[in-house]
Amino acid sequence: MTNTEVSETPSQVIIGIQVDDNCRSWPWENEYHQDIGKLYPVKLELQAPLAGRDLINKGTRQRVNITRPADNP
Repeated sequence: MTNTEVSETPSQVIIGIQVDDNCRSWPWENEYHQDIGKLYPVKLELQAPLAGRDLINKGTRQRVNITRPADNP
């Protein structure tokens, strides 16, 4: 289960993402858990382009650095 939340102001965009999977055991119950550290894509819809606004992590209240994928030749 994934929940997302987006709040926008003229100067910043605050994002919150919560990922839960109640069907799996806790990682410490197994010697090795293959999903730890795995990246999962999440789509967030903005009302306006980011256009220089700061992107803020709702949980930590810290600025998120934005990286763009390299162009494919």
